[in-house]
Amino acid sequence: MKKVIFTIIFSLIALSMFSLNMDDIKSYYTTYINEYESNSENLNWFFTELKNLGLYKFYKTQMVGSAEYTDRPSYISKHLSTISENHSFKSLEEEIAFSGFLAYVESKLSGKTLKEETIRSLPAFYLALEEYSSYLQDNGFLYIKNAIAYSLGLVKDSPNKTLIMKKMKNRKAELEFPEYYIYDGEADEFFDNIISKNKDLLEDGINEISKMMITGEDLEIEIDDLASRVLSFVPDTIKNDTQNIISIFLNNAKVEKSNEWIRFIIYIAIILAIYIMKKTNLYKWAFFVILISEVIYILFYYNFTKDMITSFIYGSFIFTAFLLTLIVLFFKAFGRNTSLLSRIINISFIIIIGFLFTIPLFTDVQEIKMENNIDFHNSPMQKELLNDTLIYPYSFVNKDVAYIGSQLSAEFSEIRNIYNQSLKKFLLDSGKNNILDYLTFEDGKVSMDLLEKGIYIDNIEVYKELTDNFRKVLEDFEKSSQKRYENIYNGLNIYNNHVANILKYSDKEFMDLFKNNLETKLIKSNVLINFKPNLLKVFSNEINSPINLKAIITDWGTKILILLIIGFLFFNLNETLLFKLTGLSIMVIASILSFIKPETIHILSEFKYPLLNANTFGINATFGLLMILFTALSGLKIIKFYKGR
Repeated sequence: MKKVIFTIIFSLIALSMFSLNMDDIKSYYTTYINEYESNSENLNWFFTELKNLGLYKFYKTQMVGSAEYTDRPSYISKHLSTISENHSFKSLEEEIAFSGFLAYVESKLSGKTLKEETIRSLPAFYLALEEYSSYLQDNGFLYIKNAIAYSLGLVKDSPNKTLIMKKMKNRKAELEFPEYYIYDGEADEFFDNIISKNKDLLEDGINEISKMMITGEDLEIEIDDLASRVLSFVPDTIKNDTQNIISIFLNNAKVEKSNEWIRFIIYIAIILAIYIMKKTNLYKWAFFVILISEVIYILFYYNFTKDMITSFIYGSFIFTAFLLTLIVLFFKAFGRNTSLLSRIINISFIIIIGFLFTIPLFTDVQEIKMENNIDFHNSPMQKELLNDTLIYPYSFVNKDVAYIGSQLSAEFSEIRNIYNQSLKKFLLDSGKNNILDYLTFEDGKVSMDLLEKGIYIDNIEVYKELTDNFRKVLEDFEKSSQKRYENIYNGLNIYNNHVANILKYSDKEFMDLFKNNLETKLIKSNVLINFKPNLLKVFSNEINSPINLKAIITDWGTKILILLIIGFLFFNLNETLLFKLTGLSIMVIASILSFIKPETIHILSEFKYPLLNANTFGINATFGLLMILFTALSGLKIIKFYKGR
């Protein structure tokens, strides 16, 4: 009973004595955040890896799309944790603090408040705690088992020799697996303190074990049980420490949500107030005020990656309304009473918008070219990119090579069967039916001797059946072989297109890496090795292509398109000349902005991932001309409207 009480008391003491240094974790954590927010040079290595993460996601999206080509999709938490895996830390406390910092960065990138589930779902966090748990449970268990076994004279050495030495009453006692009780490391102050604080419990247990007439597995069970009682505090310690760490992370880093959504509440309140007052004539002026405020917000305040509410509303409602308006205008173009000019204008709207969303706004962007980002090749993100573009079984190129290989193997097997089975059977049957006497092949010459009686007309049924069967086999082979040939070279064309698109965004170093892995990991079967020159021919093409960016994946381009859309909607959904002119004016502003080169553009690799910045690029004048044309066509409609009035 005393032992039980002592164990409970010791466990309660241990919860506070044998755990992580929370002050150190808090200090490291707040330091990381402060350095991150102040762009400190101390975190330059981390900022470089964040940029590499953004580059990885951009390259992947452009090379193979945003879909995941693995049955275990990767998210930003996994990629951020990869940064932690490739960095060395001074202590476990610093490593745990850094994992919390990564959760803070993840929340910051998404514009959300840091939450407990964000921390717990981060691989870097639970791997660091797993390391802590392993240290306490696995290392501690072995350390204490070794000390007990040494005290009983069952192992030769131990880093802790403070416990009483006792000889086993059973002189033949020995461990069944002594290697599991040997500790090769140095003395550990943490575990030495545990042994010291629990010395009475241990020595009482050692004394009892020494009196037992046991050996082998039974002896090991007693030692393990005693060590487990000493470490009974570990699960509670880990649980409490985990919760304390999470509290430190949450209380010392408040990631504020974007508050711009409040303006939508104000807009709704204004509309409701007008409805309650029954002042229907004020609706148009309310929408006019809302429009102007939105234009100002979009131009000067809108962050297209963090303001998720605005992005959702514009994507779900405004853009949908815009598409519906275009569809209505398109069908109106085929109305009976529609003039030829109106038909041309309405159809042109659809065509121009299609071009605006597909052609680039920015040309030859230098900062995101792989050859200008040497650090990317030393980053773990390059390996992730290689996996997504080649290594994973579900990646395009991997599937292309597998398909070509399967068609080549099928062709090889079929033609081999023609010679090994069908031809051999035809010759064998000819011999059995007294048609073929013998056949030899020597020095490149074929010699055969036929039996005349076998090829006389009275034997036609026999040799006709043999030749018909062989002909059918050849005809079937010819049909399937032709189909496989087409499949192989169609597959090769698809493969070439996929590889060419990957090389378009690669530099020579990544191209060589890609090519080497293709040869060593995918082109392994004999039929593919034979076909290899065809698979490698695409690598001889020019790869140094300029990188052009569509408007929709940049902050500047997104603002221009949003202004064009809301101006067009306001123009088409109002019958007041003043408001139509206002909508047209907004479209004019958007058109002018499309010719202006901003000092810096922010490039979206994917939502919740780091933005990329660029300063060296050109403007595609064609995009601006299409914007002007779209606006001018709307201007023609307003002239028609004015004449109608």
